[in-house]
Amino acid sequence: LIFVGKKSFFENLLSDEKNIFSAILQVCR
Repeated sequence: LIFVGKKSFFENLLSDEKNIFSAILQVCR
């Protein structure tokens, strides 16, 4: 149960990083 929680937490963290990265790319354009 804890492992699944950590996995989803890391997945959300990665998705947030992708969103931030794409937002930075849009600002640079």
